[in-house]
Amino acid sequence: MALASRWTAESLYQMWRSGVSLVTWFDLQDRRSPSPYQSGLYFHSASLDRARPKPLLTAFRFPFVAYLGRGSVSIWGRDATSTRQVVTIQLRHGSHGSWRTVAKVSSNRFGIFRARLRLAASAKDWLRAAAPGSGKSLGFSLTVPHAPHIGPWGN
Repeated sequence: MALASRWTAESLYQMWRSGVSLVTWFDLQDRRSPSPYQSGLYFHSASLDRARPKPLLTAFRFPFVAYLGRGSVSIWGRDATSTRQVVTIQLRHGSHGSWRTVAKVSSNRFGIFRARLRLAASAKDWLRAAAPGSGKSLGFSLTVPHAPHIGPWGN
C-alpha cells in the first residue's frame, strides 16, 4: 500500500510534467473479492458512504514528491484546494519521530507548487507538505524504493 501511494503521487507528477491536464481514477472503491480489480481509492464496502479510504486517496487528492539531490531536495505537489496559497514543507528524520517545518513555498493559482530546497537531508529523511484546506500530504521517503520485478508503469 505504501508503494502504491508513492507511485500514485509520482505518477501524477510525471503526468503534470508531460502536460496532462485531467486525471481520472478507474474505480472509486475495490470490487468485491475475488475480483482482480482491487485498485479503488477506497476498500470495498456495501456503499461508498461507508467505505474506508486507502492511503493512496491522500496521494491522489494531495500529491507530493521529494527527490534528494546534492545539498538540496526538489519538491513538487498540488494542494487539494487547487488554489494559490502558502504550503508548509516539513521534514522528519527516519520513519518515526516528529516533523519540523523546513520551508514555506507558494502554490500557483492551480495549487501547483515546486521548489529546490537547500537542505542537509539524507536518504533516511522524509518530507511532507501541509496547506490550509488540504491537510497534510503523505510523507515521502527520500529513499528510492527497490522493487526488482515491477515498476510504477507495470512489468
